[in-house]
Amino acid sequence: MTASEMQVAAEAVGRAIISAEHQCFVAVSLDNDEHIPRIRRIASAAARALAELGASQASAHALSEALIEHGKQFFIDEWLSDLYPDEDPEHARSAAIAEFDRIITREGR
Repeated sequence: MTASEMQVAAEAVGRAIISAEHQCFVAVSLDNDEHIPRIRRIASAAARALAELGASQASAHALSEALIEHGKQFFIDEWLSDLYPDEDPEHARSAAIAEFDRIITREGR
């Protein structure tokens, strides 16, 4: 398997795991402070595994960032799915991004 193929495979697996985590987040109504660190841990573990398979640190870091962004998009979409009729979607989107970034930064991104 080439380095590029490993990267693609690792990202596909990581996305699937984050998707399953997101489904749990919604189904169980996990708190943001529980859910977002899980995304970080999943992304970090996938990046570590990719590096252990011989990928460069840059590739591993890119994988971690891509997976965090994938989880962030799920989080934003979920936040926006429950707006009040008079709520401004752009303001709500900004609030979702700020909440995700606040927690993920606290976790060491």
